[in-house]
Amino acid sequence: MRKKGEPGAPTQAAINHIKRASEDIDEAEDPEIGHKKGAQPAGYYKGLKKGTKLKRAAHFAKHGKKADDDNSAYKPAPGDAKAKTKTSKHTLRFKQMFGESEAQDLAKSRIEREKAADAKRHDRMLDRARLKDTKTKNKESK
Repeated sequence: MRKKGEPGAPTQAAINHIKRASEDIDEAEDPEIGHKKGAQPAGYYKGLKKGTKLKRAAHFAKHGKKADDDNSAYKPAPGDAKAKTKTSKHTLRFKQMFGESEAQDLAKSRIEREKAADAKRHDRMLDRARLKDTKTKNKESK
């Protein structure tokens, strides 16, 4: 670190700002499981029953220590299955720009066009067959 007065040396205000930022920011903890070791942010347990909260805290304690490349570290926590999730703003923007599923819509419209063309072709084939049958009957009756 540079000495006071040298160019590029941090000011006292910058040092105080860094100290404040490095201190733990108090986040509201869930009162039912706040006694557990470590932080228990209330947002992680919002809307859950006490038993589920305790199981969830135990899950985080157990799986939080695992390595990032360990697949078992990414099992869903208790209470995740029924949780309501919000679509991210990036996903919403993408859907707004490019549509929900453009490729699927194109494929469906193509299938519909093909079905209509097949129906016309089959009608023509049946018309030709009826006409042929009619001509043969007319020849027989003469």
